[in-house]
Amino acid sequence: MDERGKMLSWHSLPGSIVDNAGKVSFTDNGAGGTDLDVTISYHAPLGVAGQAAAKLLNPFFEKMVKSDIQSLKTYMEMGQNEKNM
Repeated sequence: MDERGKMLSWHSLPGSIVDNAGKVSFTDNGAGGTDLDVTISYHAPLGVAGQAAAKLLNPFFEKMVKSDIQSLKTYMEMGQNEKNM
């Protein structure tokens, strides 16, 4: 359910290794900027063992998402990728 200028959403294709879905909502913060609300959910493969591994990896995934959002922010504001700076 994408809404132009407000929200992007996705879900994995049938048969994907990791069943996942998510959305990114964009809200005007009233100070000339935009706030993002990111929601990602997934079901780890391999049952209980996969769930335990996923809990251990959650901090890594959170850091990766935050880094990707910062890269998007830099690109949108400056028109360049942080890696090219």
